[in-house]
Amino acid sequence: MGIFKTAVFNSFGRIVFLSLIICSLLAFSAKGQNLPEQKINFNVSDMPLSEVLHIIEQKTSFTFSYINKELPLDDKVTLDVKDETLQQVLEILSKKFGLTFSNINNIITVKKKESADKNKLRTFGTLRGIIRDSATAEVLPYANVYIPNLNTGASSDSRGFFIIPSLPANKELTVIVSYVGYTPKIVNVYIHENKITEITIYLSKTTIELGNVTVLGKRVNEAGLTAEKIPIREIENMSFGVETDVMRSIQLLPGVQSAGDVSARYYVRGGASNENLVLLNDVPIYNPFHALGILSAIDPDIINGIEFYKGGFDAKYGGRLSSVLNIITKDGNKNNFGATAALSELTAKSVLEGPIPDGSFIITGRKSFSNEILKKFTNGKRVTIDFYDASLKVNY
Repeated sequence: MGIFKTAVFNSFGRIVFLSLIICSLLAFSAKGQNLPEQKINFNVSDMPLSEVLHIIEQKTSFTFSYINKELPLDDKVTLDVKDETLQQVLEILSKKFGLTFSNINNIITVKKKESADKNKLRTFGTLRGIIRDSATAEVLPYANVYIPNLNTGASSDSRGFFIIPSLPANKELTVIVSYVGYTPKIVNVYIHENKITEITIYLSKTTIELGNVTVLGKRVNEAGLTAEKIPIREIENMSFGVETDVMRSIQLLPGVQSAGDVSARYYVRGGASNENLVLLNDVPIYNPFHALGILSAIDPDIINGIEFYKGGFDAKYGGRLSSVLNIITKDGNKNNFGATAALSELTAKSVLEGPIPDGSFIITGRKSFSNEILKKFTNGKRVTIDFYDASLKVNY
């Protein structure tokens, strides 16, 4: 019985002894978290921050821990400390150099405060807009939008729209917009946090005089497909013959060959002419030629740009094997009414366009004179390949 009492007393004594030790350690650790109320005095003038921290270590029982590259240790400081606590001295240094101090067991860790700009970079916004001609308000497809600060950008689609997501919010960005045949424009845009910032950019036409120019084809890879997007200004510069013709212009592209000097039909990578799909605003055109294939059936005055796929395209375009040509039409002048007329050796044509409430319209018409010209080559006999066409588009 006595042995049992002794064992119980010894076990109870060990528990009490261990509890006292743990409480002492906890009290010592908690005491180490608080900075002492002891007053310190020192005076420094134009002294580097690193030496000031060393003086504080000598006058207290604390040690500073920091990464040299993160702190402005070489910056000079002037302090006149008289009967102030360590907490007060550290608050002065925190305001002057933007530092944070944390104490664990008499070791004070020093870090640089995160700047407000750095926190702002963690929030994002989206930039969306449309690019138009300053004179007619016509959309400009495939224009370039570039943000040099971030080395990022985008291209406008066939309707002139572009979108750039995940941009740093709460700051102003410089945006450069360029388009073939137009003067580049630089605008400053403020990006709002978690919002879509919308802008409309108007570009003005320009005339550029150049010497010798080497023209290189530019291929754009989109989702593994090869596409060439060509605005009307480039089509006009590529044209040859008596007048602009989109079918003849694309014959100058790599991989495309002409069916002959007279015909506007074309072959892509050895395929037949009827293996090419022609679309007008994504609507199939089953007979895209006039006058036995001499001219295309699409009036160039209504064309705003083209998308030309060769060597691979989406299954949604059907069973054509060689290429897809999608012709995108103009919307018409949204600012002013206008009319033009032109006459060539083959056709006479006119254009009428202008604004309507909440939109615009454009009307084009063509009439050929090919019969009169071809009589010269048929001993005066009439060849019935005359044609005319008209186009109307209302946008609202």
